[in-house]
Amino acid sequence: MPVTDATSANDTSARTAYLTLPIEVFAVDNHPPSFLSSAVEVAPGDPAKTVDLRAFTQTPEGTEPAEGRYTYAISGAVPAGFKATVDGSMLAVSADFATDKGTRGVLQLTIGYGRAGKLDAQIDLRAIASTRPKAKVLDWTVEKAEEGKAETLDVLEGAFNPFAPEPLRVVGATVESGQGTAAATASRVTVTPAEGFIGTLVVRYRVRDVIDEADREVDGRVTLKVRGVPDQPTAPKVVESRDQTVVLSWTAPDSRGAAITGYRLTTKGGLSTTCKSTTCTFDGLTNAQTYTFTVAAQNEVGWSQESAPSGEAVPDAVPDAPTRVDVEAFGDGWLRWSWPAAASRGSSITKYDVQISPTPPSGGATRTSTTTGIKIGGLENGTAYSVRVRAYNDLETPSPWSPSSGPETPAGPPSAPTGLTATRTDTALGEQIDVSWQEPADDNGDDVQGYAVVVSDGGSTRTLDAGTSRSLAFKAQNGVEYTFQVKARNKADWGPLSSPVSAKAYGRPTAPTLAVPTTPPGTGTVRLTWERSDDRGARVTYEIYDDGSKIGTTDGTSFEHTGLAGGSSHTYKVRATNDAGSADSNERTARPTTRPGKASKLDIRVATRGDNNRPESVDLSWDAADSGGAESVTYAWTLTANGGRERRGETKSGSVTGVDISNWVAYSGTRLTLTVTAITRVDSTDLVGDPESISPEFGWGDPPTAPLNVQLSVDPEADKVVATWAPPSSDGGVQLDDYRYCWYVDGKFESCGATKSTSTERWFNNLGLNGSRKYDVKLVVVARNWKGESPEASAEIVVDLSPAPDPTPTP
Repeated sequence: MPVTDATSANDTSARTAYLTLPIEVFAVDNHPPSFLSSAVEVAPGDPAKTVDLRAFTQTPEGTEPAEGRYTYAISGAVPAGFKATVDGSMLAVSADFATDKGTRGVLQLTIGYGRAGKLDAQIDLRAIASTRPKAKVLDWTVEKAEEGKAETLDVLEGAFNPFAPEPLRVVGATVESGQGTAAATASRVTVTPAEGFIGTLVVRYRVRDVIDEADREVDGRVTLKVRGVPDQPTAPKVVESRDQTVVLSWTAPDSRGAAITGYRLTTKGGLSTTCKSTTCTFDGLTNAQTYTFTVAAQNEVGWSQESAPSGEAVPDAVPDAPTRVDVEAFGDGWLRWSWPAAASRGSSITKYDVQISPTPPSGGATRTSTTTGIKIGGLENGTAYSVRVRAYNDLETPSPWSPSSGPETPAGPPSAPTGLTATRTDTALGEQIDVSWQEPADDNGDDVQGYAVVVSDGGSTRTLDAGTSRSLAFKAQNGVEYTFQVKARNKADWGPLSSPVSAKAYGRPTAPTLAVPTTPPGTGTVRLTWERSDDRGARVTYEIYDDGSKIGTTDGTSFEHTGLAGGSSHTYKVRATNDAGSADSNERTARPTTRPGKASKLDIRVATRGDNNRPESVDLSWDAADSGGAESVTYAWTLTANGGRERRGETKSGSVTGVDISNWVAYSGTRLTLTVTAITRVDSTDLVGDPESISPEFGWGDPPTAPLNVQLSVDPEADKVVATWAPPSSDGGVQLDDYRYCWYVDGKFESCGATKSTSTERWFNNLGLNGSRKYDVKLVVVARNWKGESPEASAEIVVDLSPAPDPTPTP
């Protein structure tokens, strides 16, 4: 085979050489076959699955090989969970019972061909779900289980096993309903009902076959019908006690799953009897002996606990009837009877029922007595009553009734008179009380025969005989409170006193005498005093009037009228008043005074000024203050400034002129304070009002005049502009602070600055003069002091930075 390194057909410099390749030709059997990718699926526990590997092999000619053309062998370990063998071209594959569904593996093979050729191949192995039916288990029922007692069942008995003889296995048990516990072994389930649980207990158990896969799990049910001894009955109740016998009853308890077959009654002393129902009679007991009973219930499971004990029961015999009833006494609304004790062959007599006829207005027809006698009250006087009795002992079943007593009528004193009143006689002097009343509401069966009035004055009590009259005129002492009660009498006795009423006699007060009022200076107060009136037996209060209008009330003999305007006029009188009427005093006039008020509208005005408008004197003024009722007002004034400066004085007018304040006011400003206080004199007492003040500020001086002789010059050597000026002609009376200047170039603002000197300068480049041309430069300057700025002063100059012209040649 020729080869060359020529770059093109026209490359004349190319080199050429020849290669020789030896070729060995084989027969067709020495060519390797091809093996198609494939998979074998098997189910755990199923018989081995057989496949012919020739079906996955293809000859070089593209056909399935004839038997014996190729050899097949397993060349690696069989994947875990699988078994595989090769016989000729036949591959047998199976999966273990424990192999999980979905398990995969690769089986390595070697295919022999030709004289010595070998080809590696592989087949995928897959475990699939078993196709066998699932196991089937039975449901179990225990009809007569007992609380707290375990039941064990072989739940796999009779079950269907798709993989027999490989065993089924119980994998768990849980309580679905009811109360109890469940446990499981490989083939058994043990169920234990909880203590105290009665009813249906259901347990679910789960079973797996040898494949042990969750989706092949099946379940069954174990049902226990749980019973127990009956519940403890409630305590029996005593229905009846009679001669040597007690009858009891109780409520049937819960049978707890098994029907109750009977009951047993037991006494505290150990006697017992059986009963078929919940009401039972216990015979053969001893009368008058105390018994308690318990009851127990029985069913197929056994006896319940004994109940709590019953209440006490005493068998007893009914006593005989009393033989007679006798009347002993009578009184106001009551009667008393007695009788012989009743005979009893059982327990002792404990009480008697007493039945009265006719039925009284209150208390009912039947009463109870623990003795052989009774007093019954609440009877209607004038009505005849009779009674009969019967006896009780511990059995509480009464004897027959006794014969009735003979009739008897109660009676008593009359009730208290009604409508008692006591009223003072309305006269100017008083000294008499009128007392009256109405007859009693109830005479208790007999007419009233007389009345008595009981009078108390707090220190002594006396009784006045009023006869049959129902009124009394009582001579009283004014101002003394009397309490009155009245009582009535009939043939039985005096009745009770009526409810008390009180009254006292009194007249109108005498007129008070008003003294001359006093007016403490400056207080706005008038003090009034008067002599106390004779109250004539009733409490007196005093009303104070000012010009006919009431201004106060008091129990005393003095009054202060406060908060009055100074100089106002007042006319007073005092009225004494009690429950009977009133009387007026004489009249008095008074004029109170107060401290003077404040001066108002204070003002300070500059009267004269010196150089630069500096104030030298001022005029002071104010509006008059209220005199508070005094005849005249004096004003004390004080003018002060910083540094302890002060002027003061007094005047009766509202102004002061020409107060000297030379050198008080600084040009920066000074605050002047004017204080004015009003003073009056009343009854040798000086009254001083509250001060009033103002504090205005005053200053002086003017801004300076404009700087003088402003000039600009150019220093070409130093490339700068120089400005100079002279101080202003007037500094305004205030020291200059500085000069403020601003530069302008070609009419445009360039910069500003300040200086305390009278000159400044600016470099060309700082002014922006860096071109080859002419520039108009202007400076504006003002002088400044504390009062402000002066007018502007300015100067202008042309700065020519044009290049010099070329020289003209000489002709």
